[in-house]
Amino acid sequence: MRVLIFSQNRLAGLGMADVAERCGYEAGMGTFPQVMDADQRGCDLVMLYGNAWDEDCRRAAAQVHARHIPFLVVIRGLEGSARIDLLRAGALAAFDGGQPEELRYVLASFLWSMTAPADEFVLANGFVIDLNNRRVLRRDREVPITLTECRVSSTLRAAAVTHGPQPVPLTALHRAVYGDVARHSASTLRGHISQLRSKFEIDPQRPEVLCGRRKQGYWLCLADRPGLVAPADVPGAAHSPRRLL
Repeated sequence: MRVLIFSQNRLAGLGMADVAERCGYEAGMGTFPQVMDADQRGCDLVMLYGNAWDEDCRRAAAQVHARHIPFLVVIRGLEGSARIDLLRAGALAAFDGGQPEELRYVLASFLWSMTAPADEFVLANGFVIDLNNRRVLRRDREVPITLTECRVSSTLRAAAVTHGPQPVPLTALHRAVYGDVARHSASTLRGHISQLRSKFEIDPQRPEVLCGRRKQGYWLCLADRPGLVAPADVPGAAHSPRRLL
């Protein structure tokens, strides 16, 4: 996905471009006229930076919103009342220029929401994962899954389709789910894996479809693959893939 950045401060704009690229976007700086036809340039999102919520920023926000272009706004020293004004002006979100971590989360969420997932897929145990409706269709009941669990599931499913039952490293999962690894610990991601196992597995203590290997990562076993076979090219592959991490 492409994001176009308009900034009153070039250095700050480059910093925003770096944040966007770390989240997986193709980022570029643009002039005001270029921002006005961002949709014609194939851009999916506009980011506006201002040193203050002044008339220039108000005009830019109003013009982008009038063209139905999704946009985020970053204002240095943003006050609470100005944040409400920006949301009223149509911004998806508004941030203080000194808090880039909040911006990363929203960028990652927007990227994921604009990426069309497969409607559903089937695990090796027959359970159906419905990403669009955020649920697991088990044999006996329907279980809801959270947005973050959808991201983890979607990432592991894509890897399983492309590479088969090969571990996805924790760092790769972090970047796919959160957009960055700096603000999240490995234990946070393992917590989501544990929750998914309680929903994906017949016996969560003996995982057969959401498998993992210590210091290697996690993988999903899909219905159309020999999912219970441990990856042959991973150290320790002779051991059972059911070992809990």
